[in-house]
Parts: sequence; C-alpha cells; structure tokens
Amino acid sequence: MGQSGKIMISFTGNGGNGRIALDDLVIPSLYASDPTKNCTLDTTVKPEGDITSSLMGTSGYSTLMFEDLWPGLGDYDFNDLVLGIKGEKITTSKGVLKEIQLTILPRAAGAAFDNSFGIAFPHIPVGAVDQVTGTVKGNSEIFNYLANGAEANQTNLTVIVLENVRTVIPSINNPLLIGGTTSPEVAPIRISIKIKESANIQGSLIQAESMNPFLIANQERGREIHLPGKSATDLVNPSLFGTAADNSMNGTVNYTAKDTNLPWAILVPDEVPFMQEQTPITEGFLKMSEWAKSKGNNFTDWFMDKPSYREKSKFFTK
Repeated sequence: MGQSGKIMISFTGNGGNGRIALDDLVIPSLYASDPTKNCTLDTTVKPEGDITSSLMGTSGYSTLMFEDLWPGLGDYDFNDLVLGIKGEKITTSKGVLKEIQLTILPRAAGAAFDNSFGIAFPHIPVGAVDQVTGTVKGNSEIFNYLANGAEANQTNLTVIVLENVRTVIPSINNPLLIGGTTSPEVAPIRISIKIKESANIQGSLIQAESMNPFLIANQERGREIHLPGKSATDLVNPSLFGTAADNSMNGTVNYTAKDTNLPWAILVPDEVPFMQEQTPITEGFLKMSEWAKSKGNNFTDWFMDKPSYREKSKFFTK
C-alpha cells in the first residue's frame, strides 16, 4: 500500500469460439502510466492537493477605516479605527473551501470609545465552521461564543477579531494614534477559520467583496457600523437605522449618509495614510466626496496618490 506500481493485462489463445471483453476498466492510482512505453510511470502527473490563493486580490495590505459616531457623522476624521488587512483562502483541488487565514494589522485608534471589530461571512453558515482561532479577547461582557469560536446567536459566521480595540492600542494619548511618539508598535493579528469539508462551500464564493467587516461602537453590541451597501448581522439594533444622518429607509439598509451618500466605513485595496484628529477625511482625500455622491461610479481611484487627489498636510504623521 502507498507504493506506485504498474499492471500489464495480457490475453493469449489458440483460436476457437472463446470470447472475452474488457470495457471501461478503471484502476485508481496516484500516477498515470503510458502503455505505449511499456507502462513507464509518468511522474509529471502529481497527486491532487490543496490550493492556496489570495483572498483580497493583492499580496499586500488593504486598508479599513471607520468613523464610529454612526448614525451621526461626527467629526468624520475616519481614524477611530484604522486596520491593515490581507488574507488567503485554502481550497481543495475541487474548489471546496477548507480554511481562511487573515492577517490584521492595527494602525490607528483615534476614538474616545472602547470599540470592537468583527468580520461577518454571509456565505458561510455558522454550523459549517470547525474552528476559529487567533481572536483577541478583551474581558468584554457583550459577546457570546459557540464551541467552535464563532459568535453565538448568528445564522452565518461572525468572527469577533477584537473584543476591545484598547487591548492592542491603549488609550495613552490624544490623538490616540498608533505610530505616535508615545504609542507602542502593534503586532499583526493572525486569524484562522477552518471550515468543514463536508459543508461543501465553494471557495469561489469567498472574496474580498463577500466579506463584511464591521465596527461595534462603544461596547454596545447592537451598534454595528458596516461598509456601504453591506447588511448588518443578526445582532444589530434595527431601531438605529434611519436616525440622525443615516439614509436607511423602508427596510433598506445601506450605511450611507443622507444627501451626501458618504459612508462610515471604507475598504480600499492599498495601504493609504489616515487623517489627523478632527480633520474630515474629505479634506485629505479630495475626490472622495465626488466618489460618494456618484454612488461609487466616479473617481473609483479616489484614494490613490495622483495629482489633485490628496492634501497631504491633512494626514497624520509621526
């Protein structure tokens, strides 16, 4: 067992009325052999194995930024939580999802609140998850978990990455920004989400666009802040929708602001700078307002470092 081999089947006879037939003969093997070459093993045919691919579409960090005063606009400086995020997914050779690996780098926490950070996966039922590891607990009393490490009372997988951002970025100065002269460096957070192969979830369903990262403001579990157009989880407080500046109405949740269509959360596929405290992000990224008003149709590259796109004096520097 476990050894490669070859088989030759031969028929001989001296005539007569005897007949024998072989059809659709299949002999499973790790390797294929060529009968025209005396069944010499073809070692270019390799065993099937797992496939690892980029989850975000890039090998570097993408940038997540949040404004935590939703449903109000607040100071709109978008440095209440800034994270780098990158990841990989592992699938079988047949495309079945086995594992998601995420690396999350905390970069800034300019908030007065004690916020939390999570990621929802709408295409993964919570029962399909074998184990979630690497999350950072923070002695929070607002979260409940299943035995597999996923958040309880959710239909689909929700991973609470940081129970309290202050666990990794202490409140030691104002602005409360990582990378300042008094703030310590923060190690990346590495999350592993192992999926049951029996759940038969296709890896093609899991892309950057299908993930749903969100902030939970001030240890109030129902106050979820998502990317524009994304849905809240089962534990959101629905009474907040449509209040203050939030544009949700008639049961439609879109996490954008009235009149301006500005969001409270942003994910861009690049490492970008973040704002000084109490400086609106639209004063640093000069094309962002036009991008938002067009509902994402114009200036899709608003975050890039192009002429007339940035006012660099507005960005935080060490």
